[in-house]
Amino acid sequence: MLAKFFTDRGISVVCLNGSMDLNERKKVQASFADDTRILISTDLGGEGLNLQFCHVIVNYDMPWNPMRMEQRIGRVDRIGQPHVVRALNFVLEDTVEHRVRDVLETKLQVILEEFGVDKTSDVLDSAEANHLFDELFMEALTNPDLMDQELAKALKTIQDAGKDKKSQDNLFSGGEQLLADTYQKTANHPLPHWVSAMVEQYILWQNQQGVKAKFDKSLVGGLDITWPDGALWNDITFVGKEAQAKH
Repeated sequence: MLAKFFTDRGISVVCLNGSMDLNERKKVQASFADDTRILISTDLGGEGLNLQFCHVIVNYDMPWNPMRMEQRIGRVDRIGQPHVVRALNFVLEDTVEHRVRDVLETKLQVILEEFGVDKTSDVLDSAEANHLFDELFMEALTNPDLMDQELAKALKTIQDAGKDKKSQDNLFSGGEQLLADTYQKTANHPLPHWVSAMVEQYILWQNQQGVKAKFDKSLVGGLDITWPDGALWNDITFVGKEAQAKH
């Protein structure tokens, strides 16, 4: 229907849906990146797309789970996006659905501030949450008088799930917050760094056990290792290209 509406008015448009194979999707994406003005896509059709060459998204058919809407916007709002991304959401004003969304978004913002983006997203992006939102909207639409009661019940379920998620994560994190800068530095380290760090930690542990072993950083950036049996390894590197260059 939307494609016909635009085509009839001389506006170029391409469509994506979950039934299309990989080649068909690539052709559609290439056409949209080139000279086609509008891409119409279902949720399944848009999975895995990188669309940072455009910056306006219209949510014509609103998903009940707000996390699905964030994922749609995320296909456009990616690294390399030079523009401010604008999202337009179509909702019928003065309807039960509009009221549910309005209250839900306000309350979810409070939960997000309480538990953080990562934990809230984990809770919302789940099969249980999808089922919860389906039940909430369908109950509110069929029994508007129970809307407030159903909303309160759904929000409590989400809040309880957030608390559980926070408790589970604290078992592994020691309660320390992972700072963005620390995460970025960790993520940027290549595998050779971790292998090198593992060897260094192993030798330090050997020393603590009374085993004679040591390592020294060589001037060229490798390791000089003396193993417990007295064997000496000089200028060790864990980077493949560096190792090939040395030979």
